[in-house]
Formats: sequence, C-alpha cells, structure tokens
Amino acid sequence: MNEDVLFEEIFDTLDTKGPAEAYKKMLDGYKNIEVPSSQVYNFLYCLASLSGHKEEALEWLSVSIEEKGFFYRPEVFEDTDLDAIRHEERFNYLTNLSEKRYIDASSKSEIKCSFKSKTTSNIALVLHGNQQNNDISRNYWDDVFCSDIQVEYLQSPHIDSYNRFRWNYDVDYNEIILKVLENISWEHYDKKILCGFSSGCNTILRLLLNDSVECDKVVLVAPWIPMIDTLGELLVESLKRKNIQSLIICGEHDLAIDRVRKLENLLKHNHVLVQVNYIQDMGHIYPTDLKNLVNAF
Repeated sequence: MNEDVLFEEIFDTLDTKGPAEAYKKMLDGYKNIEVPSSQVYNFLYCLASLSGHKEEALEWLSVSIEEKGFFYRPEVFEDTDLDAIRHEERFNYLTNLSEKRYIDASSKSEIKCSFKSKTTSNIALVLHGNQQNNDISRNYWDDVFCSDIQVEYLQSPHIDSYNRFRWNYDVDYNEIILKVLENISWEHYDKKILCGFSSGCNTILRLLLNDSVECDKVVLVAPWIPMIDTLGELLVESLKRKNIQSLIICGEHDLAIDRVRKLENLLKHNHVLVQVNYIQDMGHIYPTDLKNLVNAF
C-alpha cells in the first residue's frame, strides 16, 4: 500500500471513529508497506499514545529511534497526541537522542537537485511536499511527461525527519533556488514547467514573485499555499505579466481547499489562464490519474 493513501485513510478514521479505531487500522495497514518510513512510525506511536496504549507508544518510539535509527525535528514531539507519555523517562531519553541526530544531519543538509546534464530542449522541475523527498516525487512524476520534456527534481535543505524534507512556509528559498536554476541553465530551455505538491507549491509561487524567474506553466497538486494570504495580488500580477498558465489539482476533501479556491478566484478575476480540477472523494494526496490530467492541460 502507498503510505500517502494509508495516512489519508487513518485521518478519515480518526475523524469519524476516534483514535482507538485509527490505531487498529494503522496496525493492520503498516504491515502492507514494504519499507515503512519514519512517518509510519510517527503515526504508530502517536496513535498508540492517543488511544491510551502508553507502553506500546514508547515501544514504537523505541523501534523508530533505537532500532531503525530514525530521527525527527524536535517540534514533532510537541504534538499533544504524545501528552500521555511526555513525562516518561524513556520518552525523554529517546527524544533527546533523536534531537542530537537531527541537529547533526541538519548541519550537513543542502538543497539537492537531480540535474546532471541537458538532454532535451524542454524541462519540468518538480518540488516535493513536506515529509517527502526527491525519490517520492520521482515515483509520481517520472512517467507523466512525454519524452521531449526532461524531468528534474529539487529537494529542500530543511529536514523534517530521517530522509524526509520540508519547505518551510516562512522561509525565502529564492536565493538558493536561483543558484540551482543558474546551474541547470534554466533560461536556455525552450519550454519550462514548474511542478509542485503541497508545500512545494507554496515555494514555487513565492519563487515566481522574482522578476528574473520565467516559466511557461505551473502544475500545482494538492497546493498548500499560505503565501496567498499576504502575497496573492502580487502573485497574480507576476503570473499575468509573465503569461504563465496554471494547472491546479485539488481533492474536494483537502483541508487546504479554501486557499486553493481563493487563488482560483484571484486568477480568474484578473483573467489569468488557469485550469482547476477538483477531484471527488480525494484528500491531500496525488490523484491516481496525474498523467492524464497534466497531459490534458
């Protein structure tokens, strides 16, 4: 099973049936994941704690940090789901161990682009969402475009947990991304497409406020775009001036849908070309027909 699909099912169960049922479902579902990530164990120890299984929660936390060698950003352990085990000596030991690994890894982490050399005259650059990485993006995007479009991937320097990364909404990534675009000779491609999932969309839209960044299209999947609250008008002006076409794909059950509708309304009101696909019964995940939706745009 795909982790993202499992997590959406768990959130739905948690909302409709409560933590005990969500934990039971997680216990069954994680067994079907070939190589569970750090995020899977985060769900396990949080749900165990929330449903009153304190010893199981501590054991899952131990498996993640001591046995698997995972770590998380310290903010993860501020989650109120963990209040039941917060004052346990074992919890403090494990979270301190995690924090030391996180600090060490963060000191060495840099932005990572998959680009090696130019292979075609057109390019699509993909930015992952939070708790993701370039490999996860590649699983969704590698077969989306036709062969005359070179697909490359950009990974944030900011760590979320072991081998997972995040785009912080309040960080200006323009300087380091501009260096990446310069290194890959972005301006020399005939057709340029920026693609993002979730928080990657927010980073893309902030980037497009920069006058020097040009592209032909943006593809925003499950956009999480808090920048629209304060920079919406400037964004619309930039997209219109640069004649950028936008494709937005959002699930009807996505909790971020209000900002998506706000962006849609701004673009349409200002006569900026945008196509929006709202997917029935879908939450904050990739659609199963991403290739068809993108190629129809």
